[in-house]
Amino acid sequence: MAAHPSAARKRTASWRLLDANGPPPPAKRIKTHPAFHHTLCLPPHPNNIRPLGNAYFSAIPSCRDPGLGSIRLLPDALLVTLLCHMYLPARTLCRLAQTSQAWYAFALSDDLWRHMYIRDYAARPFRFDRNWRCTYAHAYRHILPSSKPLVLAPTPLKLRGMFSDILYTPHLYSSIPLSAICGIATETVDRRADLSVSHFVTEYGIPNKPVILTAVVPHWPAFVKWDLPYLQRKCGDRLLRAEAIHLTMHDYLHYSQQCHEESPLYLFDKHVAHSLVDDYTVPPPFADDMLLLLADKRPDHTWLIVGPARSGSTFHVDPNCTSAYNAVIRGAKKWLLYPPGTIPPGVFVSDDGSEVTSPLSVTEWFVNFYTQAINSAVKPLECVCRAGEVLFVPHGWFHLVINLEPSIAITSNFTPSYSLPTVLRWLKDRPDQVSGYRGHDLYSDFVDAVKRKRPDLLPFHTSTNHGTAPLTSHHDDNTWQSSDSTRQFKFDFSNPDHTDD
Repeated sequence: MAAHPSAARKRTASWRLLDANGPPPPAKRIKTHPAFHHTLCLPPHPNNIRPLGNAYFSAIPSCRDPGLGSIRLLPDALLVTLLCHMYLPARTLCRLAQTSQAWYAFALSDDLWRHMYIRDYAARPFRFDRNWRCTYAHAYRHILPSSKPLVLAPTPLKLRGMFSDILYTPHLYSSIPLSAICGIATETVDRRADLSVSHFVTEYGIPNKPVILTAVVPHWPAFVKWDLPYLQRKCGDRLLRAEAIHLTMHDYLHYSQQCHEESPLYLFDKHVAHSLVDDYTVPPPFADDMLLLLADKRPDHTWLIVGPARSGSTFHVDPNCTSAYNAVIRGAKKWLLYPPGTIPPGVFVSDDGSEVTSPLSVTEWFVNFYTQAINSAVKPLECVCRAGEVLFVPHGWFHLVINLEPSIAITSNFTPSYSLPTVLRWLKDRPDQVSGYRGHDLYSDFVDAVKRKRPDLLPFHTSTNHGTAPLTSHHDDNTWQSSDSTRQFKFDFSNPDHTDD
């Protein structure tokens, strides 16, 4: 699984960084990833922290070692990890920040205070206030017996001589223009307007191939009605889920308008989606859903998704061998998709497929691995799915998505009848990787439901038990069919730190 957002970052120096406070150092002295030749001028870090390489060309001596004392022997990544996992009280961190410029930089890192807020106050009412340190202070003030306000410095200190890649890269990834790194102009996923169900099944469903449908969403009431004020009225004071935090739609929208971070909280809620069902209908190509046979026992399947620009999901495969559709109501989403059996660059999968490790944010992946991906022998499919379009994500495909602008979408997972052999085999062989099911044994319950309600599909079940290859393996003309197409990977919606799109 992906590392926690507060974990120490193992970064790759892939860009030539130009500090807005001064001229760039000579390019020949900069070590960059060979795939990147971009020159970017970014706004300065709020605390004037600069990339480590700037120290070699700066007339200002580094304040790190003198400021950290004996702790200077620890590398920055380890020091960040220790601060995240030592469970130091907030008062202790604030006092530590007063001792030196170096400790100020480490102890007041916004990533650290986000980690602390989730650790200490995730279950309390959420109200974002400028940054995560102020947000923590806001929550802390409300539990104090005294009503005295907590005084915070109105502006961050401008440090002199603080050079650290670990502390600088969150600023880089939160500031870098998405248009410079995401390949927005690349479109390799088919777009179809008038696609009958039968043509969808033969051209995309059975071949297990992504496609964008352009003539479905514009007919939904949601396409006219859904905007942020409408969702705020519909949701009221209901608590929604944005990763590890529960909050109201009002408070989430307040957060999304203020936040400036590399991986913003992504609202991904299954409960409110059910209250909006009158505003949309399941697209006909996706109405063939065998999971409906489970009635109220079916695993979690439909979610409302709201997120600001830069929010998204790192590479994952949808749970329980399901396919999915993702309909964009507002905004635009950049997608990358890899066929079954192909692991994207920068992603590591355990032998049994139960653990997937990827970069901490989608932006980080694009900066460090996108050029490698598009120059590899097996290139990903790419597209930007815009308002009014719906993307079909076949089962077993690794996919990544990032919001290019504030977005609203509805997504749902389903199991069509033509995928039933593959899905049943997966459920039988990988019971420990089943996600979002509240029953005892999804495989047994699913088989029983098929026997009772769709006995005509039993031959498929029988062939699955005898190890017959999935239907997709019979389509030799499928460009994306992998020889390892049955290999699947777990993506667990029950983990609060991971969300799908």
